[in-house]
Amino acid sequence: MDANADYVVGVSGDSTVCVWNRNTGEFKDVFYHHRASVWGLRVQDGFAVTGSMDGTISVIELGETPRLLKHFLAHSASSWGVSDIDSAPGIIASGCLGKEISLWSLPDCGHLKTIETTHSVNCVSLKADEKIVVSSSRTGNQPNHNDGFKTANVIIWCTETGDALKELDVPSCCYVVIDKHKLLCLTAAGDAIIGEHHAIKWPIAKITIFFRGSDLNFESKSEMLIRYQRTPAIACTKTLLAYSLERTIGMCQVIDFWPTS
Repeated sequence: MDANADYVVGVSGDSTVCVWNRNTGEFKDVFYHHRASVWGLRVQDGFAVTGSMDGTISVIELGETPRLLKHFLAHSASSWGVSDIDSAPGIIASGCLGKEISLWSLPDCGHLKTIETTHSVNCVSLKADEKIVVSSSRTGNQPNHNDGFKTANVIIWCTETGDALKELDVPSCCYVVIDKHKLLCLTAAGDAIIGEHHAIKWPIAKITIFFRGSDLNFESKSEMLIRYQRTPAIACTKTLLAYSLERTIGMCQVIDFWPTS
């Protein structure tokens, strides 16, 4: 789910895209143009950008009568569809499990660049003003089928050249977001996190926050463990981190993790 000041947009595993008026709660419309689960969503510049496992991206113009502006094949069937979407003013980044990141103009969806990654992309985070995009992969740090070499779980790419600028080994990382202050990663459960002989085997996720120094140097990091039944949903700003508590419907945890002084 994502929103702006006027509209809330939701996507679903049933392939639909729904739009509500944020101020009144009025249901505005539902779109059925995708043919598989919709995993990617960003609301940007008055548009809702969606990405589906059918390999397509769509752009919906938000308003009193929302309308579908673009719907096109972004990643072929051999690329396993669109796994995530991120955006910035005038640009869209899409990732796929077939080891690709593609960049598109917004709202006309002209193709700008495709970056061939070295791992299956579960999540992308775009920092357009710095000309970088970050990809994360739960299956990274595994031997590459082509040459047998392992690839990092989190990689920072240059959007102009497609070169890898920085690699981080964050095992089983399934979510990543970067801004000018930090790089935040969510790691799925595993013995590497809680220890093979830990007495309690409740599912554990680890949130790792790498604090940025100059350029792409990460001077320090902070970590926290959370219990969950399903992978938690996460949202963050400079000072707050919020994640869902699946055991309690409608509840979430908010953590003030950035010093205010």
